[in-house]
Amino acid sequence: MACDARVATGDGPNKSAIPPSTRRRVLARDQHRCQAPGCPHTRFLEIHHITPRSEGGTNAEENLTTLCSACHHRTHDKQKPAGSKNRQTDAKPQERQPR
Repeated sequence: MACDARVATGDGPNKSAIPPSTRRRVLARDQHRCQAPGCPHTRFLEIHHITPRSEGGTNAEENLTTLCSACHHRTHDKQKPAGSKNRQTDAKPQERQPR
């Protein structure tokens, strides 16, 4: 499940999808590269909320970062509570290094 997609919750689509213009600006800012340390990927990119919306995070550009789908899944999987199959929480990626 990607942060920049609509999430099926059983009661209709999530209305908090990241606007396309914001997504484009975040991708450009991050030079269309995964921002996970050591990851060189430039394909299959997704937008990740650094502070989850469930914890008060917003779709503001400073709360968003670019991750490839593999790193995005790993980021979320690291934070799943033991025994959880469906609950999704966020891990904060390391601070972005200036380029």
